[in-house]
This record gives sequence, C-alpha cells and structure tokens, in this order.
Amino acid sequence: MIYFLSSIPRSGSTLLASLLGQREDTYVSPTSNLGDLLGAVVTQFMSNPASVAGKWTKTELHQTLKAIVDSRYVSRSEKIIFDKGRIWPDAKNMETMFHQQVISQIFWGQ
Repeated sequence: MIYFLSSIPRSGSTLLASLLGQREDTYVSPTSNLGDLLGAVVTQFMSNPASVAGKWTKTELHQTLKAIVDSRYVSRSEKIIFDKGRIWPDAKNMETMFHQQVISQIFWGQ
C-alpha cells in the first residue's frame, strides 16, 4: 500500500517519517520527485493533441500512472510505502487524486 506524505517545511514531517520508518514493514522515501513526475504526465496527457487524436481515455492515463508508481518502488519489499514529497497538494495532482476510488481500484485492485 502506498501513501503520500506531504507537509509544509519545519512542521515535523522528517520526525514523522523517522518514526514511521522504524517499522520493519514500512519504507519512507527521502524527499521524492514522484509527485512532480505524475503531475507532468497528467499535464502532458491533458494538453497533448495526440491524446485527443488517439482517443486515449482517463483509464489509460491511470494505468500509465500506476505503471510509474509500480516501477518506482518495485525493488522495495516493505508492505507499506510512504512517498514523501512537497508537491502532493499541488492542484494538478489533487485533481487526479480526487478520483481516489478509480485510482485505488487501478493501483491496488480495491
């Protein structure tokens, strides 16, 4: 299961990450660019004429996002992963994350 950890600077996120990372089944990333990468993919998908011409669907976008997340942490054996990044509350990412049920179904089959 992947969780996204974000906070404002000097708010205790490093301490929280350290505490969470003490569990054997938990991995907490150092500050990550995964949110930036996913945001760029969403922006490109939404603005690229080839997406429209190719009749790509949002399901295909979500599958692409899933592949990026899966490949990012493929080498991690921990059951719980926290991706720590400042970009998660960004409006581009929040629009995609708003559709949480669809993304959860694609990411984790739930």
